[in-house]
Amino acid sequence: MKNLVSILFLSLLFSQTFLSQQLNYEQSMGEQIPIQITYETEGVQDFVWSPDGSQFAYIALHNDTTRLYRIDLDGSNKTELCSNAFGQIDWKDTVIVFRAIDPGAPSPNNILLKKINPDGSAMSTIIGPYWYA
Repeated sequence: MKNLVSILFLSLLFSQTFLSQQLNYEQSMGEQIPIQITYETEGVQDFVWSPDGSQFAYIALHNDTTRLYRIDLDGSNKTELCSNAFGQIDWKDTVIVFRAIDPGAPSPNNILLKKINPDGSAMSTIIGPYWYA
């Protein structure tokens, strides 16, 4: 079975940073049937597939805070992993790497490079805080 992903950029939301995206999973068995996976109304910033392709992690704006989520490919088991995540994320083997804002540090020197297990355990800071332009 061939799996395809289509990302539809719908509109700019709040600023140039947040693009409202609809993530779809399409199955190709004679015809393509789009299935909506995420239902984020405030915008998806970035996403990454798990190494085995069964899940993905994404950053979305929710109640004025960016949050890192993990979700199964069929849209089930959505789990919030942390808040204040932003930018690009990466999923290597058994760890998700992302940037986060340290709310206790003065801006612009408040950026952390963090890692977390896909189940939400063992979150730790790799480097930071540092300045990000």
